[in-house]
Amino acid sequence: MPHKRTRASAQINESQNTFHYEEAKVRYESIFKNQQMHPKKGFTLKESSYIDFMECIRQVSEALNWELFYEKRPSVDEELVCEFYANLISNELMEVSIRGIMVPITSNAINEFFELPDFDKHKYSSLMSNIESENLQEILKELTVLGSKWMVPKQGIHTCRREYLTRLAKVWFYFIRFILMPISHGTTISLERMVLLYLILIGKTIDVGKIILREIQNCPARRSGPAYFSFTKIILCL
Repeated sequence: MPHKRTRASAQINESQNTFHYEEAKVRYESIFKNQQMHPKKGFTLKESSYIDFMECIRQVSEALNWELFYEKRPSVDEELVCEFYANLISNELMEVSIRGIMVPITSNAINEFFELPDFDKHKYSSLMSNIESENLQEILKELTVLGSKWMVPKQGIHTCRREYLTRLAKVWFYFIRFILMPISHGTTISLERMVLLYLILIGKTIDVGKIILREIQNCPARRSGPAYFSFTKIILCL
């Protein structure tokens, strides 16, 4: 199993906050200063909640080399997280400064920490860009109980109710919801998360760094809700 790197969070005073743009300081004061951290919840094979799925989880995690990635996350320093997101003023930035340390915002840096490979061909991106009706039906067949259907409103965006998922799919959706594609609610599942869940369960190659990077790059546009990927951003600057 890959070794796990940890480091105690330093005691940091608010006076140490460093903002390289006036806009960043305004963002910190108006959005992130008192923002709730999105909880980071992984799972381990020792937890009784997953006792019925231990072997399945182990098989998937070994196939994807995710033994380190799916473990529970330690606590983080919220001041550092908020400073990072305040300085992340554009989704085009390749690095962000935190206390004078330039933090790379790259899929390679994320994968390197978790000891995961980079993939030139990313199954998730290719499937999302070329999804067909037969793919949609195969996803339902793999992830949901018999008789389940996609919900397709007038906008034509496919979603699925969490209650339709099989028990094993619900376990992995819990992981996706708190680690890979964080979201504050989980009763309705987007097509993006269903596709990711499907690829996990069938053991296809997934570039974790690219998925997390995309989610991070979407953060500058949000002005409310929990700060996502708190743990990931701290480890990248240590």
